[in-house]
Amino acid sequence: GINIMKLNTCIIDNPSALTELEKVRLTDQFIHVCAKASSFGVNEQESVNSWTKIWAAIGDLGNYAKIVCVEDDDRNVIGFATAKHLEVNGKPVFFGHLSYTLPEFQGKKLTSNAFQQLLGPEDITKFIGGYIVARTPNPAVYEGVVKMTGAMAQYYNLESTVYPQIDTSGKAKSIPTDIIDAVSYTH
Repeated sequence: GINIMKLNTCIIDNPSALTELEKVRLTDQFIHVCAKASSFGVNEQESVNSWTKIWAAIGDLGNYAKIVCVEDDDRNVIGFATAKHLEVNGKPVFFGHLSYTLPEFQGKKLTSNAFQQLLGPEDITKFIGGYIVARTPNPAVYEGVVKMTGAMAQYYNLESTVYPQIDTSGKAKSIPTDIIDAVSYTH
């Protein structure tokens, strides 16, 4: 038989309003997802330890502007994405901070769908004339961001340029200084 799992997407528009108990539950689940999805080439316990330190440095989930979680019916987090809203040199910056999905659910577009929900229609107007920043070593996530920003630009009749731009030989073209400033501020 086929086991069909129902997944629920939860958009948290105001993470600072979460109870401490819910922040702890989510942080523990995020650590688990990150450790499984990105093992740092070590055993799982070492990966959990590394991600525990990273999440301790991140601090309170209330520092995020928005969080999107994909959970199963038992409220286990399958994947998630987080975003911060910043300002750099007087321009608004949407920073897609982290997005991970458990390995057994990768390839089902959960992360890219969650990432797109971080930047909902109610948010777009805040970032016109600004930047959308997402860092990733994952080519699939990069492609998803390129598609998403292109579709948004077309829908809202905006000009959109994604960096890095790759030339025909496969090398990244140089990136303008203001873009580098926006990205370095988010690090």
